[in-house]
Amino acid sequence: MQTAEALPTQAAAPAPDPYEACTRLAREHYENFPVGRLVPKKIRPHVHAVYAFARVADDLADEGYADPRQKDPDSKAPTQAQRLAV
Repeated sequence: MQTAEALPTQAAAPAPDPYEACTRLAREHYENFPVGRLVPKKIRPHVHAVYAFARVADDLADEGYADPRQKDPDSKAPTQAQRLAV
């Protein structure tokens, strides 16, 4: 009977921080969310998460898609998923 050799292990890549992605989205649309930085720093990531959810839901409702390349196949714009990196 042969034994299998142990495969080298790799450290798992760290998972992206979803709050960071939400904060990025809120900053990209600062003109629609100017008061975000007025809330206490402790709860700011949570407020950004609520804003990001509402923003994505609104975009889907208005445009019917989250991928700008569906509207313009030549677009170099990142998809909503790429922007949120979640």
